[in-house]
Amino acid sequence: MRDANLASAPVPLPGPRVATNEVAIHPDDNTVLARVSSGAAAGQDLWWWTLTDTTPHPFTSALEFETGARFSPDGKYVAYNAAVAGASDVYVAPFPGPGGRVRVARAGVGLPVWGQDARTLYFPQDNTLVEATLSYAPTIFVRSTRVVVDGNFAMIDPLHAAFDAAPDGTIVLVRSVREPRLIIIPDFAAEIRKRLGRQGVR
Repeated sequence: MRDANLASAPVPLPGPRVATNEVAIHPDDNTVLARVSSGAAAGQDLWWWTLTDTTPHPFTSALEFETGARFSPDGKYVAYNAAVAGASDVYVAPFPGPGGRVRVARAGVGLPVWGQDARTLYFPQDNTLVEATLSYAPTIFVRSTRVVVDGNFAMIDPLHAAFDAAPDGTIVLVRSVREPRLIIIPDFAAEIRKRLGRQGVR
C-alpha cells in the first residue's frame, strides 16, 4: 500500500495466505475486500478481513466470476459484478451482512462505481453510462435508472472499472484518440531480439 502521489514508502498490506487478485479498502481504512480464486474453473469469490485480524471471511461463494467490488461511501454496502458463462450482472449487497444481494442490472453490463452516496450507482451498458438510484427501505431496490452519458467512450473492462465518479459528482471517462488497429507480428521473439540488438542489448 502506498500514497498515490508516491509521497510515502510502500507498506505491506497484512492479509491471509490466499491468492489475492484485487482489493478494495473500506472507508474505515481497516477492512479489506479482495477477489480471490475459488478453486473452481473460472471462479472468483470475494473475501474480507481486517488489518488487525487477518482471518478471512467469505463475502460471496457462488460459482461465478465476481469482480470489481467497491464499498459504498458509507461502507454499508458493496457493489460488484458477477458473471456466469460470460454474461455479467451488477449486484449490491449489505456489508458484511446479514441480508442477500440484489441484482441492479443484468445482461452484459460493466463494472459499477458509486456516486456521492449509497443512493447512486453508475454502470456502463452497451455504449452508455447508466445512473441507478437505489433505496434501502425495507430492502435494497432500484427506484429508477437513466442514461447520463451516451458516446464513444471506453467504459467496459472485464476486471477494472474504466471510469470513475469524483466526490463532487464529476464523471471521469476515457475516450480513444484513434481507431484501434490490428498489428500481426509473425515471429514476435525474433522482432524483439532485432530491436534489442539495435540498442546494443544482447
